[in-house]
Amino acid sequence: MIAQKTIYKKLLGWFLLLTLVPLLIASSLTFFSSKDALVREINNNLITITRSKAEQLETYINNTKLNVVMLSHMPTITEMIKLIEEDPTATSNEVRQEILKFNLFLTEYFKNAQYRNVVLLNTQGQILFDYTDRQNSFRQSLQTVPPDSELKLVFEQAKTLQEVNISNFFYDRRLRTPSFLIAAPVLERKRVIGVLVIQIDDTVFSQTVNNYTGLGLTGETLVGIKTEDSIVLVSPTRHNPNAALEYREPLVSESLSPLQQAVRGTISYGRMRDYRDRITLAAWRYLPSLDGGMVVKIDEAEALKAVVTQRNSFIVLVTLTAIIVAILSRYIARSIAYPIIQLSKVVQRFAQGYLSEQAPILTQDEIGFLAESFNQMSSQLNQTFQSLETINHALEERVAQRTVELEKAHQKILNLNEQLTAENLRMSSELEITRQLQRMILPKESELTRIDALEIVGFMEPASEIGGDYYDILSYGDRVFIGIGDVTGHGLESGVLMIMVQTAVRTLIASEETNLIKFFEVLNRTIYDNVRRINSEKHLTLALLNYQEGTLTLSGQHEEVILVRANGSVERIDTIDLGFPIGLDDNIVDFIAQSTIHLESGDIVVLYTDGITEAESPENVQYGIDQLCRVVQKNSHRTAQQIREAVIDDLKHHIGVQTIYDDITLVVIKQR
Repeated sequence: MIAQKTIYKKLLGWFLLLTLVPLLIASSLTFFSSKDALVREINNNLITITRSKAEQLETYINNTKLNVVMLSHMPTITEMIKLIEEDPTATSNEVRQEILKFNLFLTEYFKNAQYRNVVLLNTQGQILFDYTDRQNSFRQSLQTVPPDSELKLVFEQAKTLQEVNISNFFYDRRLRTPSFLIAAPVLERKRVIGVLVIQIDDTVFSQTVNNYTGLGLTGETLVGIKTEDSIVLVSPTRHNPNAALEYREPLVSESLSPLQQAVRGTISYGRMRDYRDRITLAAWRYLPSLDGGMVVKIDEAEALKAVVTQRNSFIVLVTLTAIIVAILSRYIARSIAYPIIQLSKVVQRFAQGYLSEQAPILTQDEIGFLAESFNQMSSQLNQTFQSLETINHALEERVAQRTVELEKAHQKILNLNEQLTAENLRMSSELEITRQLQRMILPKESELTRIDALEIVGFMEPASEIGGDYYDILSYGDRVFIGIGDVTGHGLESGVLMIMVQTAVRTLIASEETNLIKFFEVLNRTIYDNVRRINSEKHLTLALLNYQEGTLTLSGQHEEVILVRANGSVERIDTIDLGFPIGLDDNIVDFIAQSTIHLESGDIVVLYTDGITEAESPENVQYGIDQLCRVVQKNSHRTAQQIREAVIDDLKHHIGVQTIYDDITLVVIKQR
């Protein structure tokens, strides 16, 4: 009974699988293909609508800005400002007549322009004329613009920058509508004599936003601009009539919304969750004239309604097909399963030890052939069983032999592991000692603070446990010696070579060797011989600076020396012709030269290794000497320690989470 159920269910399952799976695959492919095509069409439509609406707003704002600029250049405006400046109270009849004519001119002009308000101000921020649509005329006033108002801000910017300027949106309680201002300076011979300001409400924006052509029943348009810390909508939305200047989004969040991306200058489209917590399809783009962004969106449920209807039809079709296939499959499975069930019973008897059992041949197909083959097989099974016993015995002997070999190999591996563990412990101890020696020989803060004439601070961070960078600062009497170098590579050899250089330099300075050529000759010969003795290819760049009474003498080949004067000017001193790499050749006397730098109070000298300038960001952009100069120049008014901290903070911000591949060394010197 067990065999009958099993073979029948398998056959039935396979029939259903082979029939329904292709249908499901074809239906799914059709559904997803239709959905993708519809989504592409909707996205293209949204992109087109967004581009069209953005061009409408940009054209309107740019034309308005052009009108304001043209009006500000009219001689009538210029002459009127000068006239009122000469007679602010309009005491003479001539001035009054001119003001009356000018008043009528501006009234007719701005009626045709359909602006909500126009204000003319002098350079002191006093309102000369103010047009309102309620009074339908200009009125003369010498009131001062209220401080901290949008009018005050846009007036100051237009006056200071001498160019047309747009304010932030604000809510005008008198007009009861969101508005913004466009201001242009009134110039005479390139001198600002006044400012012309117009006020525009959100009528055009609302007309553009409230045009729902192509957006169905749920689509809408959002227009937002940047403020100090957020993005604010400047017009009502379809689903929130009170959204203007009320709905806000932060400028930055963990995952940027389409509106946040739009105000950052991004033009794109995609799937988003809107302020109603609805999934929508949207397109967005940047609005340059407003420094803002536009988002056009439609609910995904409405956009993909046709695809959902198609999916439901597919489900009904698949269900009906499955019922028909199940009925046919059940009949076919039964007709195939019966001969197999009979053969299965014989096989069970055979498995119980009845080796003479014969299977009945009920059909002349493959199943009948299988029964006949089974009968032949049973007669040969006993002989085969004996052969298997012999083979099994031989295999057991080989397994036992192999087990002994594996145990011996395992023991050897254990011994090797113990040796490697001991060797690793020894090498770790040696590396730790070398690393501690490096730290111990670096200049101490207490030594540097005793130098009266200079503020000196240093920083070194190795890329591995043992660094190859070198710097040292020694004070002897009224002289200060500063050295900085970079050994090729890093690790144990580089660290040992750095210690050699430090020891040799200190020895030569302590022996009061003042001959520059002799100094570098002895140092190079010592390092060259030691490098050859330890069979190494290492060498290093090295620069030495000798300071005495405001004069700095520079020798040796290394990175460029940065000099920032107290007035903020930056000088870069190339050291390529001042020396030769130490330890690379046995004689470098002909390459040694020197350069003299005179320092005044507040002057800054910066020494560094290429671990700073060649440090890469996650985008594989090097930090560079130009950025290093900018950071030092920006902080030149601060102490040497604060300059060092500013450089290191900026460098680590540039590197981010990247691995540091080279040693980082920095020395900052400031003349007191």
